Order: sequence, then structure tokens, then C-alpha cells
Amino acid sequence: MQRIIVGSEALAAGTVTRQVLRTKYVKLHHNVYAPVGLTLDARDRAFAAWLWSRGEAMLVGHSAAAMHGTKWLPLDAPAELARIRHAAPRGIIVHNDTIRADEMCVRGSVDCTTPTRTAYDIGRRVTGDRAIIRLDALLNATRFRFQRSSRSPVATPVRAASGNCGPPWNWSTAARSRRKRRGFDCYSSGPAFRDR
Repeated sequence: MQRIIVGSEALAAGTVTRQVLRTKYVKLHHNVYAPVGLTLDARDRAFAAWLWSRGEAMLVGHSAAAMHGTKWLPLDAPAELARIRHAAPRGIIVHNDTIRADEMCVRGSVDCTTPTRTAYDIGRRVTGDRAIIRLDALLNATRFRFQRSSRSPVATPVRAASGNCGPPWNWSTAARSRRKRRGFDCYSSGPAFRDR
């Protein structure tokens, strides 16, 4: 990720010249550059999007999963951000979700959602086998533990994202909708995601 630079900062620090920036780097987003020939992975794209936001946004979804060390993420998928009001350029998706304070964390000095919230976002935005693969990779990367609760199947409920989930999210609504989606039986049978 350190190979990706903010152009104006690199010029001011004297680490690159304008000529080097033009010839040896490719522009990813406004004022964000990567070396020519660098193959970007999901983590690089997430970091570049965060730099584009001037460090004001929060990484969510696949981008947060990448920061948590998740493997098997698509290399060419757009970065996902939240908590920013700028119009997004090509290669970045901005979600207008409500994210609670206990759903935020910092990975490598970058703000992102916790593994629990990241799993929730992936689970509601990705369908079928792809969702299972990505959730499983997130579980492996973050060492989630499954835990049953005697009182409720969800120990840490996640409230509805603002405006796009209809009524408040609860386990029974989520379980019904997941049963309609192929391949979600193993995640809707009761265990809850818990951060380690």
C-alpha cells in the first residue's frame, strides 16, 4: 500500500518530481497515484480510495474485508466507502449507511468497519455462492467465533442501514430473507458472529 502515493504530498516532500509523477506513475483517482505496472489487489484499491477521500471516509464491505486480510476478493471490484458526501469517481462506490460507533475499528491507520459489520454488509449485498466464499474467507482471516445465545440467536444485532432496508433489521426478518437466497442456510441457522 505504501507504493500508492498522494501526488501533492509526494511533490511537496520532494520524494518525486513532476516528471517522475507523469512518467513513472499512473493516476488512480484525483491526486492518488500508483507506480506504472503495479497490479492492484483489493487492499490496494481500498487504500487508494481512502487516500482519495483525504482520510475522511470509512472502508466498508469488500474494502473493509481486504483491510482485515481477507483472501479471495475480486481484484477489479470497486472500492467501497461510507461516511463521505463527495460524488464518487469511477472505481469507488459510496454507501449511505448508518454505522454505529461499536461497528468501527482501525486497521493500518485506516478507518473501517469491524469484522461483524463487514460480514453483515457482504451478506446483504452479495448473493449465492460468492457470498459464502467471501464470508468464509472473512471468518478465516479474522478468526470469528460462532456462539449461540440462550436468549437470542444474535448476540450483537445489527440495525438496518439507513433508508434501504425498510423496517428495522431483526433476526427473524433476516433469516426469512436469507432462506430465500440460495446457499445461506449455514449462516442463518442461529450462530452469531462475534469479534475476537
